[in-house]
Amino acid sequence: MKKYTIALSMALMFAGLGISQSLAFRQGSFQINVTEGNTFAHYDTYNYETQKGESQYIIGCRDPLQLEYGITKHWGIGITSGADIYNLDPTNPYGLNVSNNQIKASTSEFTIDGSYHFFTTRITDISAVFSYGGSTVSFNGSNGSDGSYSYKSSGDIVRFGLHGRFFVLGHFGIVAMFTAFSQTDIPQVPKDFVGTKYSTSISGFAKEFGICYRIRK
Repeated sequence: MKKYTIALSMALMFAGLGISQSLAFRQGSFQINVTEGNTFAHYDTYNYETQKGESQYIIGCRDPLQLEYGITKHWGIGITSGADIYNLDPTNPYGLNVSNNQIKASTSEFTIDGSYHFFTTRITDISAVFSYGGSTVSFNGSNGSDGSYSYKSSGDIVRFGLHGRFFVLGHFGIVAMFTAFSQTDIPQVPKDFVGTKYSTSISGFAKEFGICYRIRK
């Protein structure tokens, strides 16, 4: 009976080691996420000359790429490169008149991410993520006989949220992200009247869904 007890204990120990080594996130793991989604934001501008601001609620399209490395069984570090696109009427926020009353403003960000993975199983990985980095807002175009216009501002962005990964097919899985963010961008020296007058601040939240790939240790 004692031999069976020892054998059973060893079997459970090795089984436990096997399970721990096959967790969805662990020290030394490397994750890649590709997602798409929407951003729901307050798009604010401030005119330095008139000292007046304009604000509007707007929905954008989001398209980021994220890489993450597990430094412990709970903590990870990574980078994110993302972009949002907003279609907006520039008349009030930028004092710019265009023929169709619409421009496509693009934002970009590059952040360093810190994550805490508080719930992890063999197929599930849920983490809280904090990100900080640089951001830009830009747009340009042509307005027929009135000539061309351009705008670019740069600053920083802070983002916080929850990431959930679910590995449904080996190393491949699906990912969902829900984040809140705030960015403020100061104008750069322009080639026309738009640039030096307005700063841009955007804050809100984003939801994203996509695919992920896990490279094992």
